[in-house]
Amino acid sequence: MTTAYRVLVISGTTNFATEPSGVDRELLALARLRAGIGQGGTQLGVLTFAQGSADIAQFYAEQGAARVFAPAQSLTDALPAARVELAVQAITEFGPDVVLAPHDIDSIELLGRVAVRLGNSEAGSRPVGVVTGAHDVDDALNIHKNVLAGEYDSTVRVEGLPLVTLRPNSVDTAAAPTAVGEGVLTTYTLPGYDTVRITEITEKPASTRPDLEEAAIVVAAGRGIGGNLAPIEDLADALGAAIGSTRAVTDAGWLDHSTQIGQTGKSVSPELYVSVGISGALQQKVGMDTSKTIVAINKDADAPIFEIADFGVVGDLFTVIPQAVQEIHKRKQK
Repeated sequence: MTTAYRVLVISGTTNFATEPSGVDRELLALARLRAGIGQGGTQLGVLTFAQGSADIAQFYAEQGAARVFAPAQSLTDALPAARVELAVQAITEFGPDVVLAPHDIDSIELLGRVAVRLGNSEAGSRPVGVVTGAHDVDDALNIHKNVLAGEYDSTVRVEGLPLVTLRPNSVDTAAAPTAVGEGVLTTYTLPGYDTVRITEITEKPASTRPDLEEAAIVVAAGRGIGGNLAPIEDLADALGAAIGSTRAVTDAGWLDHSTQIGQTGKSVSPELYVSVGISGALQQKVGMDTSKTIVAINKDADAPIFEIADFGVVGDLFTVIPQAVQEIHKRKQK
């Protein structure tokens, strides 16, 4: 019989009128598997940074959560320290065997600070280890992740409490059991932080394209586009894809830094990754090496990207992409 663990999920869902975000669906699916939901296990907890309410508790109960931890007040204008405090309290009370969180910059910072807090507190009765960019946590709580630009798959074992970020598109959500949990709500009133305060928040412009880290298809632009985004946008629109980029592109100001993929950017794992005008340096490869299918378009036949591509097109992107877009539209009409 599979061991049932106590699993705490740190949720990033903000729209509770629908279902969990794509990343949260994967986190919760993996959590239900490791908590033994459907096989007698019940110890699945969820930590949300949305203000606690009965509706939110019910929302997570429908995902199998037995316990839901939330702030008693809104954290909209709160500093990261408030989220750290909330996470420390929830982990201390729930006592999980593993904590799962999204693989994004905010969660990586959060888990690092939580590990320091737990390691330096009386509540830290066991070691704490942070593992980022995992693609699986198996039924023995071994953590699996790609390293060295995807050249190797490593297995990590934390002798203590593992705090793990999970890369998007890693979990088959259909394979996970479904169940309704008790959804018992616990709220925490957090202290104010008066020494530093947020004075202004600028909302990010809405986009009709998929979220980069959750997208099934990504079109990524490199230095080779020369600042001309038109073909990239045309191909992305034809495929229903998100747009990504390299650091060279964002540093040049051609695309926002939120589109950057690689060692100092985001990690993606789409079904299809189309690399356009990208040489394929190591720093970029580490952010997309787990893509299921990689298509590279580059006029340099010796570009390193062709070493990892499943399909390659050697040619001028300004000639290749319009032809590809035309063919995609033609096939859609059939």
